[in-house]
Amino acid sequence: MNAPMLALVIAALLIGGCGDKKAPAKAAPTPDKTAKVEKTPARVAKKAKPKLGPPAKDQPLKPFTGDDDEVELFSAAITAVPCAKGAAKTGVMGELSLCSPRLAATRGIALVDPQEKGVYLIDDKSIYAYELEQGFKGAIDISGTIVGLRGGIPVIKPEEYTIRPKPKAGAFKGCL
Repeated sequence: MNAPMLALVIAALLIGGCGDKKAPAKAAPTPDKTAKVEKTPARVAKKAKPKLGPPAKDQPLKPFTGDDDEVELFSAAITAVPCAKGAAKTGVMGELSLCSPRLAATRGIALVDPQEKGVYLIDDKSIYAYELEQGFKGAIDISGTIVGLRGGIPVIKPEEYTIRPKPKAGAFKGCL
């Protein structure tokens, strides 16, 4: 016998897994018919889901009354509107990595400025939706003007932009 096999046999003997002895089977307890059984409710109360309101893209565009309507963002994160609001409110940008594309598809896509912790929407008619979807969880460099507010969030009409999608897994493998 080789050494690994011998070690397995010794371990099995120490544990008690080998041999002719069988552990006695435990008898299943018989139910006592006189004991009272508490009835559990058939349905467990479900937690109420938070109401998010209508998607940002369905809300009307209101006029922007601010002084500075020129916007220039560098490395702004592309994410879903609820995640962008949460990250801007708490200041924790790590929450953006937990955001799902499904949420972005139903609630709308927003940009988060990591420097100023601001949230922005992009004008629907000035950028193709598939470009933003491909760049989801990636970054965008964008410059443009604010054309209005939608749900209290400024809407940017881009003049020029560059989208950098999230790198694929293993993209930095050869760098080490």
